[in-house]
Amino acid sequence: MQLTPQQPAKLCLLALATTLLVACASPAPTDASLNSSSKSSSIHVEGVPGGVRTNLEKITATVSAIDYKTRKVTLKDDQGNQRSLHAGPRVMHLEQVKVGDRVHASAAEETQVFLQGQGASADDGIIQRLLKDAQGDQPGLALSESEQVTVRVQSVDLAQHSATLQYPDGRSRIIAVRPDVTLNEAAVGSLVIIRITTAMVIRAEKP
Repeated sequence: MQLTPQQPAKLCLLALATTLLVACASPAPTDASLNSSSKSSSIHVEGVPGGVRTNLEKITATVSAIDYKTRKVTLKDDQGNQRSLHAGPRVMHLEQVKVGDRVHASAAEETQVFLQGQGASADDGIIQRLLKDAQGDQPGLALSESEQVTVRVQSVDLAQHSATLQYPDGRSRIIAVRPDVTLNEAAVGSLVIIRITTAMVIRAEKP
């Protein structure tokens, strides 16, 4: 099955970091979104419902100004976009960050979908690799969290090769089932696990 939550989580570094790196309440006129690169991948086992989808977004910028008292940091990317941020208390060793340092921010989101009792498909390890790259003695932060929801197969449409999922709050969604997955009436009532894991790493290094 090609199953995802009703609204796929939008991966955005600045959005994920709102509790960690918060944009200043009164942004300067020159503040803009920093340029980022992103890539997505998905894996599944032929004939097995569900699978794993991963999104990764990266931002690299240079510290153009820093105020240690207010913890305000201004970043500028290679395209000239500039943004002022407030480094929250989880940002470690801020005193080591200097103007001219390069800041690398990476955020990964992994969505696993599988039938209850079947177990999750093997992932590509992007979350583990991202967190492993973070070093505790360097300026920055590493954060990971996971949330899970269980939905029920409410009905199936064999002609359209689709299924209707019912979420805990009562809402329903019709999803397409992959052509390689066998679909029949026996699927009605099955429980589907949707697990979303996110990780974010921000680190600064000398140029």
